Amino acid sequence: VDIAVVVMEIVNSQFSGTGFSIDQVTGQRDVYTIDISRGLGEMVVQGKITPDAYRIIKNPEGKWVVLERNFGAKQEMMIFKEDIKKYPGAKIIKEGRYTYIIETPPQFKGKWAISEEQAIKIAQMFELVHKHYNQKYQRPANKPLGMDMEFAIDDSGELYLLQARPETRHSPHAKEKVVRRGYSVPEEVVAG
Repeated sequence: VDIAVVVMEIVNSQFSGTGFSIDQVTGQRDVYTIDISRGLGEMVVQGKITPDAYRIIKNPEGKWVVLERNFGAKQEMMIFKEDIKKYPGAKIIKEGRYTYIIETPPQFKGKWAISEEQAIKIAQMFELVHKHYNQKYQRPANKPLGMDMEFAIDDSGELYLLQARPETRHSPHAKEKVVRRGYSVPEEVVAG
């Protein structure tokens, strides 16, 4: 029987975001970009908020350097319903089946989601993922496969890689012919 069942733990992320191992604006290689906000990652992934943004590089001496960071307004955040008690007086903007979208509480407004040191740790994880996939697919150094990643940080500060896939804008394979398109499964179907 050719079947696989994947059972994954849900990460109750206090911070989450997306990132790339190639600069999405300039196409510069070995620049790690990070977009991050408080709460679950859906708000960042869907572009519903303006997250904090970092551009990080490892210089020729091997030292990690934050090239640029931009403060995001992070006006709203998505949380699991059971976490609402962590945010007394939170203004609920939208209620989902398992989540709330709340206005970012006043104690977090005007603050960076993470420190530069934490952003560098995320970039270091991105570098490991980038190297792994480029080695696995035997990519030549002059044509590396850029990676598109999603991550989360839980209440204990543990960093999780949630997803990694090839980047499709600047990587050499980006212009390849699409052979099949699909549709995502509606939430109503997968919730049970």
